[in-house]
Amino acid sequence: MGSSVGALSVTVLDIYGNPVNNASVTIALSGGGGDGVPSSTTVLANSNGLATFAAWNLGTTVGTNTAVVYLGGTSSLVTFTAVGTQGSPNSFIQAIPEDRGSATVGTSVGALSVTVFDQYGNTVSGATVTLAVTGTYVGALSSTQATTNSQGLASVNSWTLSVSAGINLVGISVTGSALLTSFTAVGTPDIADAVGVASNQFSSATLGTAVQVPLTVTVSDQYGNLVSGATVTFVVASGNGTLSVTSANSDSGGIATLPPGSWTLSTTVGTNNNTLQAYLSGTSTFVTFTASSSPDIANRIEPVGNTNRGSATVGTSVGALSVTVFDQYNNTISGATVTVVVTGGGGIVTSTFAVANADGLATFAGWTLGATVGTNTAVVYLAGTNTAVTFTAAGTIDVPALIVIASGSGQNATVTSTVANPITVLVTDRFLNRVNAASVTYAVSGGLGSVSGSGTLTTAVDGTATLAGGSWQLGEIAGTNSLAFYIANTSTSDTATAVGIAASVSLANSLLTAAPTSIVANDTSTSVISLQLRDTYGNNSTSAVNTALINISFDPIAGWEDSSVWTLVSPGLYQRVLQSTTQTGLVTLGGTVSGVAINDTATVALTVGPPSRIVVAGGENQTTTVATAVPSSLLVNVFDAQDRLLDGVTVTYAVTGGGGSIAGSSTQTVNGTATLGAWTLGQTAGINNVVATVSGTSLQQTFTATGTVDVPALLNVVSGGSQTGVVNNLVPAALVVNVTDQYGNDLNGVSITYAVVGQGSIVGSTC
Repeated sequence: MGSSVGALSVTVLDIYGNPVNNASVTIALSGGGGDGVPSSTTVLANSNGLATFAAWNLGTTVGTNTAVVYLGGTSSLVTFTAVGTQGSPNSFIQAIPEDRGSATVGTSVGALSVTVFDQYGNTVSGATVTLAVTGTYVGALSSTQATTNSQGLASVNSWTLSVSAGINLVGISVTGSALLTSFTAVGTPDIADAVGVASNQFSSATLGTAVQVPLTVTVSDQYGNLVSGATVTFVVASGNGTLSVTSANSDSGGIATLPPGSWTLSTTVGTNNNTLQAYLSGTSTFVTFTASSSPDIANRIEPVGNTNRGSATVGTSVGALSVTVFDQYNNTISGATVTVVVTGGGGIVTSTFAVANADGLATFAGWTLGATVGTNTAVVYLAGTNTAVTFTAAGTIDVPALIVIASGSGQNATVTSTVANPITVLVTDRFLNRVNAASVTYAVSGGLGSVSGSGTLTTAVDGTATLAGGSWQLGEIAGTNSLAFYIANTSTSDTATAVGIAASVSLANSLLTAAPTSIVANDTSTSVISLQLRDTYGNNSTSAVNTALINISFDPIAGWEDSSVWTLVSPGLYQRVLQSTTQTGLVTLGGTVSGVAINDTATVALTVGPPSRIVVAGGENQTTTVATAVPSSLLVNVFDAQDRLLDGVTVTYAVTGGGGSIAGSSTQTVNGTATLGAWTLGQTAGINNVVATVSGTSLQQTFTATGTVDVPALLNVVSGGSQTGVVNNLVPAALVVNVTDQYGNDLNGVSITYAVVGQGSIVGSTC
């Protein structure tokens, strides 16, 4: 159909059967839907009477097509027929109906039918139709292929939807064409069958308060599809909590919600100690929500053990302080902070705050009592409140630790006598609390005196113990005496002192001294003469005497210039200054006091002074042949400032010019003269020097000697040797020689003879 069946031709004849030329022939179509198309509607017969319509296109409707050809002006006609058959399936495919509506998941929406058409809308039989479940939700088909019947209809018996709620899709295609279409159907959830936890299965809130998060459950059918409109009931299962809302309907997303604040927990602290069950209404199916009751705020504290911690030595620990923290419902509270303040006794606690542990226990590791004897108090507070617990403990005296001299130290008494006043000591513990009944021992520790009594004292209630006056006799040596007091059986002590004063003067024990004992007799040097008066025990006397009664004798007196007077320098010590003259020698000093001889003498040596100058005494300006010793010894004299020759002074010496040598390097003066070693001059003619120095000073003298040349020893050609000249003529350059001694020193006035050896001649024979 719709295609050409070729040309249609008729022959026009007259009544005699002869072809008629130019006869007019027309064509009219009927059948085939009337939509066929001839090439033209009128044609003329040719000379053979043949009239031809070039092409007949059939109509687009399946079935018989008719074409009637009429001879113009007559009723004569010829009828042509042709059958139009269906075309290929290439127009459209129609699902009947395409949208299958909705049905419960997992159920059938019935048979599926499609009609296939060709391009002209004619149904196509015998076409192969393929069906396939596509998309996210996969259901099932009773068959995946079908063939169109004579009406172009293809069917499958059943389409079962997916078990997942949502749009199901079946795609349809026709073999051999690009035709596609589809069926759709919506799978709706089955009846509610199960509940599940959607959020906040585990939560917490302060005990006795409501959970402040929503508790949500999912409602689903047997396939897990979320179901809306289902009723969920809520029941407290454990924990004695309460509910203000007991049911909820699932929303479009299958979620049923217990609003925040609907579930009030029990008043007992615990982890997961409250449970709530959410039931699918009308079933025994449920899910469980769990909540922990966290502690309320801390409300009170109670002591652990007795608040009176008894007694302990001051400064020591009475152990830990502990309290338990509770809330208003008597639950212990962890994490609560407590503080402690020492309010009496001055002790200390290891820290200022503590945090309650999991059992509500807050502990301060140690409470150390104060240093003062008496009641100690420590108050533990619940932080930020006035809620408190007061602990008490009594601080008792510690063991004796310190001893001090309270009075009686620093007295004076004559040597070998007793001190008059009593000596009192005070014994305390390490915190200065006075200790009763402490045992104190005592003994002389300096001055070689003695002490009477048992050697042991016992302190009274006020911590003091007293050694009676007259018990301590000082030693014979003037000065500080000491008496040590000990806490018994320890090395802890303090010492009382007393000053022993010298007894009356004893000239037999007095001393006469001079310092220095050796001075230079130079009319300016001095020596200090000291008279130390002493008592019978050899102690320096503190008694004063009339200096006019002190006399000193000198032997020999000529060595001194005495213009000074006696001066009291320290107790019993008198001094005067004596000045030397220029006379040397040993002076012996003696003396008397009030006409009584001092049993002691002193000596002062008046000596020459240090070297002041050095003078050449012999051996200066000598002359001798080089490399030989000068004939005379080198002598120097050394004097002090008073021009006295000095013995035993070391003089060093060394060659400083000319290159010679001198035996030795030092010598000492004898009778003021030092003799230097033998001096051998150098090998070079000219001036030689030796310097003599007083050791340890800058005092020097220089000796000079002249070295003269030795005898001729060497003759040397200076110039004119090895010349070349014309025979029988003078050589061009003069002949020059010089003469030296054995050390290379040039000699003057030496006579030289000369003569020709071989041929030639020379003028003269000497020069």
